[in-house]
Amino acid sequence: MTSATTWATHSVQPRSLALSLYASVQFLAIMAANSHFLALLAQQGNWWNAAYFVFILGSLICLGGVLESRREFVFLEAARVSGIAVAVLGPGVWFGGVRDRGVILPITAFALASLAALWFATRRPVPASAERRAA
Repeated sequence: MTSATTWATHSVQPRSLALSLYASVQFLAIMAANSHFLALLAQQGNWWNAAYFVFILGSLICLGGVLESRREFVFLEAARVSGIAVAVLGPGVWFGGVRDRGVILPITAFALASLAALWFATRRPVPASAERRAA
């Protein structure tokens, strides 16, 4: 059996449009965070630069797993966006010492909206046979 034959025998389910849109919006947000990181690179200490870099790298890894529809990465992504909301709203600060409520509240709102969007994008539709039985 050749690799082409093996590939053809596996059923690959297409990714949902909602999940693709979720990932696109998250990539745009990560690009904005990356631009912010580059602007702060010379101004903040090495530990903060390393933490911001790890945050961006972890975000990209989570999204890669989400795009592969891997369940464990969906949970990691949910933890990531929840962690952003808690970490930003709790101490009221973002990387670079940003404490302006006009920045902090939208970041928190975006993280919470992302959590809801992730749930919506990854929920499984109810099969039609189950709907008929319930009626």
